[in-house]
Amino acid sequence: MSRATWVLALTAAADPSVVSEQIDLLDAAVAVLPQDVLRRVEEVSAPTALLLAYHDPDRTRPTLERLGEPALVTMARYGGASWPAVSVLTARMLRAPSPARLEALRACGPSVPSAHMTAHDFQPLTPSAAALFRHMVDRPAEYPREWVWGAQEVLAGPITVGQGHSSQPFLADIAAQERWFFSA
Repeated sequence: MSRATWVLALTAAADPSVVSEQIDLLDAAVAVLPQDVLRRVEEVSAPTALLLAYHDPDRTRPTLERLGEPALVTMARYGGASWPAVSVLTARMLRAPSPARLEALRACGPSVPSAHMTAHDFQPLTPSAAALFRHMVDRPAEYPREWVWGAQEVLAGPITVGQGHSSQPFLADIAAQERWFFSA
């Protein structure tokens, strides 16, 4: 049986425990897929596209760049494994913030993994982008926490605590104290 047939059979028919036991072999087989297979990502299911993205030799995720926001949001339901899709959404939102991309980030939910961002990542801050970030900060439990924290930082400017400075708590501290993103 060819490697491709074995990978297909394993992922399509095997019990999840068997897939878990064979994950190293699966990884090795998928890692050698040719570029023409990787370019066909828009023709496959979300889990398969996400799997292909892990093995994209160019770590900028061009495999997933071909997909629209709805497909990337679908991938986000896989939690921690969805980081390649969320990284593409993050790059798009930083490059060209829009209400549709804001909605895509909201659909990902608060616990989806995302890169830590700082105010520097959001420059230049246009009035329309600031309005989107204010919307995010107003509804922090609906968005990826790193986005909420980054949006708060860019909107508030640098906050320092100490003599003669603001003593307002950071939004991240309030979120942790009130357990916004963590189930009890």
